[in-house]
Amino acid sequence: MTGLEAMPGIVLTTSVHVYPSTSLSHRLYRAEGRATVRIGSRDTDVTLYANRNDLARLRDLLDNALTQLDAASGPTAA
Repeated sequence: MTGLEAMPGIVLTTSVHVYPSTSLSHRLYRAEGRATVRIGSRDTDVTLYANRNDLARLRDLLDNALTQLDAASGPTAA
């Protein structure tokens, strides 16, 4: 194996807190069918590398989390 196939799925485990002031950006690599998502600034950041299918999985996960948060903050039973 060479390249990305030889690498484990997770290289590093870390936690990231996203605040209103946290910089979020992305960069497309169209020819490779992937993108990077950068959380943080130039000095301190985490960059996620993912192909299109994994980005869709992440989008769906975040959408599900938002849906559950919205449902939890709705009206409560008396």
